[in-house]
Amino acid sequence: EYVNGTTGNSLTWEVFNATWYSVWLDGSMHSSANLTGSVVTVDVDGLAIGVHNVTVEIGNEGNQTAVSTVLVTVIAVPHVLRIISSPSSFLMADDMNQTTLVWTVLASHPDSYSIQVNGSEQENGSFSSGNISFVFIHQGPGMYEIVLKLADMNGTFVTAIIFALVMSATGSSTNSEASFSGGMVLLSLLALAALPIIRRKEVRS
Repeated sequence: EYVNGTTGNSLTWEVFNATWYSVWLDGSMHSSANLTGSVVTVDVDGLAIGVHNVTVEIGNEGNQTAVSTVLVTVIAVPHVLRIISSPSSFLMADDMNQTTLVWTVLASHPDSYSIQVNGSEQENGSFSSGNISFVFIHQGPGMYEIVLKLADMNGTFVTAIIFALVMSATGSSTNSEASFSGGMVLLSLLALAALPIIRRKEVRS
C-alpha cells in the first residue's frame, strides 16, 4: 500500500534457478526480460487510486515456472469527503410544482454522486467540490424522502437525507415554503391522519 503521488514504491522477489521473468499488471503484460541475478524488482509508482494486481512469473530453460501475485493498494491522502451544507427539510403546497435544492460538498478525490427520491434514482453523474443542484418535482401531496449520496475513488460514501412534505393548497392562504424539523413533520402527519377521524365522529353524533 502507498499514498498516491509518492515515489520510490516497488516490489521485490528473491528467486532461484530462474533465467527469465514476466510481470503482469491488472491482467496485462507489463514487462519481460532475461534474469541475470536472483532478484526481481518491479516499480509500481504512478498507479491510479485503487487496488491493483501485480503478478510475476519466472522460468528457466528446463521449462519450469512459478507464479507469485501481490495486491497493491494506492490510497489518496489527505482523504476528504464531506457534505458541508445541505437544504433543510421543508413544507410546500402542491400548487408549487417544483423547487431547486442545493448541496455544497468537498472532496479530495471525487468519483460519483446520485440523488434518490423515495428510493428511486432521479439523477447521477460525476462531481467536484462545490455545489450540486437538483430540481425536485413532486407527484402530488405526500411525504418525500430525498437522499444525496457521494462516493470517492477510495470507495468511501457519505449521504445526506432530507424530507419534503407536500400538502394540498386547497383552502390555504399562502403558497410559501416553510422549513421544519423532523419532529414537526411527525406532528403534521399525525394531525393530518387524526383530522378525518375526528370529523367522522362529529358527523355520527
